[in-house]
Amino acid sequence: MGASTLKAEKDQLTSNTDVKPVLKISVMETAPPFNIKLHDGRITGLYVEFWKLWAKYNHREVEFVSGSFELNKDDLKHSRVDFHSGLFKSKERETWAEFSMPIHEVKTSIYFYEKNHKRALLKDMVGKKIAVPKMSYLAEFFTLKYPDIKFVYFTDINSVIPDLLDGKFDAIIGEEPFIDNIQSKHGINGVLLKSSEELLTNLVYALFPKEKRHLIEEVNSGIKNIPVNEIVELERKWIHGSDPYFSRSIHKNVPSLTLYEIELLKNLPEILVGSDSDWPPIEFVTDGVYQGVAIDFLNIIRERLDIKLKHSTGLEWMQLVDKANNGEIKVLSAIVEQYSSEDNLILTEPYAQFQVVAMVRPDSPRLGSFLDMQELIVGAVLEGELKSILEKNHPNIPIKDTVRIMQGLKDLNDGTIDVFIGNHYMIAHYLENFKDSGLKVGLFTEYTLKLKMEIHKQYAKLVPIFNKLFASISNRERIAILNHWKGNEVIEINDQYEQFLIVGIPTFLSILVLLFYVTYLNRKMNLEVVSRKIKEAKLQDEKDIADKANRAKDEFLANMSHELRSPMNAIVGSSFLLEDSALTGSQSQLVEIMNTSAKNLLRLISNILDLSKIEAKKLELQENKTDIRNLCENLFEQDFHQEYLIDECSQNNVKLNLDINPKVPKHLFLDSYRLKQILNNIIFNAKKYTPQGEISLIVNKAESDANKCRVLFEVIDTGVGIDSEQLARLFSNYNQTDASLTRKNTGAGLGLKLTYALCKLMGSELKVESSLGKGSRFYFTIHTEYNNETELTHNQDLSSLENLNVLVVDDNPVNLLIAKKTLEKLKIRVITANSGSEAISLLEKEDVQAILMDMQMPEMDGAQTTREIRRGNHIPQIPIYALSASSNEKEKTLAKEAGMNGYLNKPIEIEQLTQVLINEVS
Repeated sequence: MGASTLKAEKDQLTSNTDVKPVLKISVMETAPPFNIKLHDGRITGLYVEFWKLWAKYNHREVEFVSGSFELNKDDLKHSRVDFHSGLFKSKERETWAEFSMPIHEVKTSIYFYEKNHKRALLKDMVGKKIAVPKMSYLAEFFTLKYPDIKFVYFTDINSVIPDLLDGKFDAIIGEEPFIDNIQSKHGINGVLLKSSEELLTNLVYALFPKEKRHLIEEVNSGIKNIPVNEIVELERKWIHGSDPYFSRSIHKNVPSLTLYEIELLKNLPEILVGSDSDWPPIEFVTDGVYQGVAIDFLNIIRERLDIKLKHSTGLEWMQLVDKANNGEIKVLSAIVEQYSSEDNLILTEPYAQFQVVAMVRPDSPRLGSFLDMQELIVGAVLEGELKSILEKNHPNIPIKDTVRIMQGLKDLNDGTIDVFIGNHYMIAHYLENFKDSGLKVGLFTEYTLKLKMEIHKQYAKLVPIFNKLFASISNRERIAILNHWKGNEVIEINDQYEQFLIVGIPTFLSILVLLFYVTYLNRKMNLEVVSRKIKEAKLQDEKDIADKANRAKDEFLANMSHELRSPMNAIVGSSFLLEDSALTGSQSQLVEIMNTSAKNLLRLISNILDLSKIEAKKLELQENKTDIRNLCENLFEQDFHQEYLIDECSQNNVKLNLDINPKVPKHLFLDSYRLKQILNNIIFNAKKYTPQGEISLIVNKAESDANKCRVLFEVIDTGVGIDSEQLARLFSNYNQTDASLTRKNTGAGLGLKLTYALCKLMGSELKVESSLGKGSRFYFTIHTEYNNETELTHNQDLSSLENLNVLVVDDNPVNLLIAKKTLEKLKIRVITANSGSEAISLLEKEDVQAILMDMQMPEMDGAQTTREIRRGNHIPQIPIYALSASSNEKEKTLAKEAGMNGYLNKPIEIEQLTQVLINEVS
């Protein structure tokens, strides 16, 4: 069960300072799109965001408590939460809960998989299996209404969809938004067909335990405080393709009104309005009819809010103000200041605003600011907001009160005053009376006068409604009203404007040219950026294709490795065991040929895989203490002679020479397996192209210091040699010598390429000297640590393995038999198990010193078995080695993470296995 908390926004206008407890709301965490639990534990969805919106507009803190419906129900019944975010009503729920006003509407339908069933009516589904949500209203309703239909109840919709597609169910009943969301999640939009039959349309409510019924009134009132358009936008965000439930309640002209405000307007009585009868062009009376800017805005209020307005007539302005203060008049239609000293009247937001200007005569000096007026006689109508602006911001300028705008313009024209400050819009109206005077605007100031309405506090709830309406009026409509009542344009401008034309226009043109040039450069640069991005995107696409091809190649090689190594394990193991059985001379030769052929094939497989790993930079060296003489002697005495036998059928015409300088340290610290692989590939290559003569492996110490030395390895043959052209591309991919030699000496051309790469990996470089008909010399130098201490001989090492108990776990009986016989030759006691569970059981009874574990087994694989062994009461440090025919790096990582000590490839190399066991024993 998880929880997420929303801190409601604080309302700066509220006077309620009481701290209320956090409301805990129960939500289902797996009911998209209504409620969804995200990966980070947060809860979201339509109902969650609805209650967050409720909290925002009602200044409450809410906390969401999520869980399954069973947990939700238990929390509700034990009053651990206050209410549920949204559920249908049902008879069962009405026994223990009560409900809020509806918050949503959901349609329920039956869905079919188009390939399994045609659309059908529910009454025709008798005997069919239909899935419905467990413990839901739908389960309760349809089980009672259709007793002859077999309903199957589910808790996890994600498991039901695949069963429906597989035909295990005939149909599924569910809420349309829920099923549509699940289809989208599974990427099967349109696959499930909805029946034409509309089964149910249910209203959704907040559900309250009866102990919490006192909260219902607060919750319902809070829902009515939310702007309806925000609820509708929320529904459209989460559910597509159907009309939002609250769209039927939205106000057609002012969508941002709340349900409470809409109800208020419906029940509103006729409102008495006060308007000035002599304030043109704002409001005035002509032939007994009110007209002007404010009256046009009042008409918009009347029409769009559908309310009744009536004008109070026959009163002067101050009489209107008095009646507004005492509550007889409810609305004053146009003011630029607050006329209530007792806070009986509340101002709306402005519905129009006008700039304050300074008017001058044609011969007046230029005005740059108010500072230029300090020595002049300035007049203004000193009342309202304009008076406050001038007294507050320009107390050093003496102002003559002209009482009326008309009088102020007359005084200016007569020369009684030098400047007249006033409302630009109003002045334009009165200038019609001074057409020939030449009066003009000398200065556009930074001040504006705002035209508002004022509402008595009895009707305070109309203030936000009027504000929302004013905000919904477009600028075009607002300007059209103002232009309709504005006087003729007779206003001229001062010399400062002429100066602006003289200086400003050239400056403007210069800036325009510069702007065009910058735009040109910017466009050119953008084109270059776009071109580069296209190239980069193309390169990235090519890289992605190459990466995808490499991954496919790696996967293919890994699979092929497993498929080839598995049967090869049986062949190599069997031939190894046959060598020690009672055979005739010819049989021994055949077994040896079989063994050598298998090893050649394994070498080819290993070369392919190793080369692939090197190219992918995934091959790592495993350095260990290596007896260099023993390694070279084994290379000649075993590997080379057996491989040579297959070609010449025991007719050995090549002399083999091994020359190791006594100064070469006995032990070198390097990857013995890779060194052997390098030498083996070079010697094997030399043998192919040396039909007769000599092949020599020479090992010399080049130089040394206290801890490290350089060891030079040379393979020299007297074979056919290589010409200069072939020599230049000898280490290229899959390269062989010329066609005639290729036809005589087969090969994949991988050996030398891999050998060259392995040398580089070991910090060296493979070099070659050769000429046609004179043989070849391959050589490389390894810089490594060394040790001359004497150790136990190999035979002494082998003696330590006698009577060692080793458990071999493999589900393949052939592999078990081969492993058993191989280890018994080393006088090791072998215990076998054909499954992971059997291995765990045997460990309870047997004393085991080492385990060889197959990675790929049914039921419980090698990694799982190892984890169980490490977790159990068995010997915690018992060495466990993975056996696998795969070369997949992921499998090696899996083995290591499971707690295995190492990883051995099949077929098992007896020397490698022997060395591993000797190391563990020691």
